[in-house]
Order: sequence, then C-alpha cells, then structure tokens
Amino acid sequence: MNLSGSFADFAIAVFLVTVASIAIMHLKMVVWTKRRLKKRIDFRDPTYWALVAAFCFFIAFTAVEWGRSDWQWRTPLTFAGVVLSFGGLGLAIRAQKVLGDNYSPTVSSNNPGGALVTTGPYKYFKHPIYVGNTILMIGLLFIAHSIAAWIALAPYLAALAWRIKVENRFIEKLSSGGQNGN
Repeated sequence: MNLSGSFADFAIAVFLVTVASIAIMHLKMVVWTKRRLKKRIDFRDPTYWALVAAFCFFIAFTAVEWGRSDWQWRTPLTFAGVVLSFGGLGLAIRAQKVLGDNYSPTVSSNNPGGALVTTGPYKYFKHPIYVGNTILMIGLLFIAHSIAAWIALAPYLAALAWRIKVENRFIEKLSSGGQNGN
C-alpha cells in the first residue's frame, strides 16, 4: 500500500465515494423497480440499506486503495480477479433474470402465492445473487492488489449474514402459509 497522502484525505475520499455510490445505487434501484415491476417497493427494510451501505463502502474503500497502490495490470492475480469479477457478475445477473417478476430489492414478495424458484442458479445455491455479488467483490479485491481493502469486505459480509437470516425467516413464513411473510 502506498502511504502517500494523509489518513484524513483517504477517509474523506472513501466517505465521499461511499455517499455518491449509495445515492446512485438507490436511485438506480428505485427507477429500475418502478419501471420493471410497475409497483412501489417499500424501502424501509433495514437489511436493504445495510447491504447497500456496506456494498458502497466496499466499492469506495477498494477504489481509493486501488488508486493509492502501485497497481499493475499484467499479473496472474489481476487476471484471476477479472475472471472472478465477471463470473460473479454473470451469476448475479442470471439469478436475477431467473427470478423475473419475483425479484424484489427488499425482503418482500411480489408474488405471495407463487412457488419458490428452484431452477437455474437456484438449483445449486439458495442465494445465488449474493454468491455472485460476493465472488464479484473478491475479484475486485484481487484486482485492487491491496491487502487493506480486504478489511472493507467485513461490513458487507456482516450485512449479508443479517439479510440472509431475515430472508430465510421470511421464506419459512411464506412456506407455512403466512400472508406476505407476516
């Protein structure tokens, strides 16, 4: 890690990129959801915000670290990172497409009477979108060439564990006949 510049400069850069990323990611989700699902999503789900914030912090921290490092493109680690990133992104996109109208960015059901999706990537993973996103993030860490950036993965993994726990409870309630998971 290149230690040029102050810690305050680094912290401010990470903060600004995180805030900008959260705003852009949420705006994209609101516009995409409204256009794609033709309905309003209740974004008061705290697990949604925890995941968005942790993901954006990860991207910001990794990007700033990458900018500060003596990065080189032609290394096996970078190549592995590119392959992992595109593979993870592909898995996440494919899983979201398989869900179709059942996809929701929050823990809710767009189709309360619908069956649990068990085709495509869901045949192999219970949460393939999260698996794909995590693989993507690990690939980005390989590309960044910064051991310090691995620290930024911890908040995402904590938020993800919380989200999966909440989703699993929601799915169990839906499976036992609860209306919209309540």
